[in-house]
Amino acid sequence: GGGCPSYTVLSERVLDDGSGTVGIEHVFRMGLLEVTKTEKWQFDGKIVLITFKVKYPKASFVKNCRPITNLTVMHAVDPDQDSEPFFTFQTINDVIYNGGSGLFAEAVGPRSCKTMGYGICGNRLQDGSFDEVGFSRWVSTTPARLNDPNGMLRDDTLHYQHTEARDLHCGDEREFRFFAVWGRCHDEARKNFLAAHKQFCSPCSRLPRLLRPPQPRCQGRCPCTLRDANCTCAYRC
Repeated sequence: GGGCPSYTVLSERVLDDGSGTVGIEHVFRMGLLEVTKTEKWQFDGKIVLITFKVKYPKASFVKNCRPITNLTVMHAVDPDQDSEPFFTFQTINDVIYNGGSGLFAEAVGPRSCKTMGYGICGNRLQDGSFDEVGFSRWVSTTPARLNDPNGMLRDDTLHYQHTEARDLHCGDEREFRFFAVWGRCHDEARKNFLAAHKQFCSPCSRLPRLLRPPQPRCQGRCPCTLRDANCTCAYRC
C-alpha cells in the first residue's frame, strides 16, 4: 500500500490448453514482490478471469526480510468505448448488486450502449481480506477511495482493488482474482457477470438481489444520456 511501485517484466507467455480456453501470463518484479497476473477467457468469449498471485520470495536481493503490511493491489482501466466513432470519452457508470460495497461495476457507452464491467465474488474474503470494485478519477496510488457514481455520465476509471488482511512474510504467497465482462449493452454484460459469478465463485458466495430504488417512468422519448431528478431514463439498446 501507500503508492505505485515501479515494475520490471520478468516473463510473459501465451496460454492455450487446446480446449478453447486461451490467455496470457505476465510475471512482474514489483519492489520486493513477484507478481504473476494471469488472464484467461474462452475464444470469442466475453468473460475474462484475471488472477493475481503475489509472492514475497526468499531471494538474495532481500537483505532485510521484514513483514509487508497493508498490501493493496489495484487494477484499473479507462473504458472509452464510445471514443470512436462517437468522439466521447464519457460513460454511464454504476455499481450494482450492492451486497456490501458492490459486486459489479459497469461502464455503459452513452451512444453505443456497449458495456464493460468488473465483477467480484464478494467483498469480505474468508481470511478477512477485502475486495471491491468501483470508480475514481484516474487514481493510480493505493489504497484508492472508490465510489459509486449512481449512473452519472462521466469520464471515470473502472477499478478492482484487493486489500490484504494479513502481513506477508518471506516465502508467503497470496492469490486473488476478479473477472472482467463485456456486452453489446448493459443487459448482456449483467448476464455475463451472473454467469461468471456462478462459474468462478464458491456456492457459499451468496449473490444479493439487484438493489435499485423505484424508477419513475419517463415521459416521452429521451436518450439514455439524460438523467434528472424527475425522470431516470432506461437505457435503449
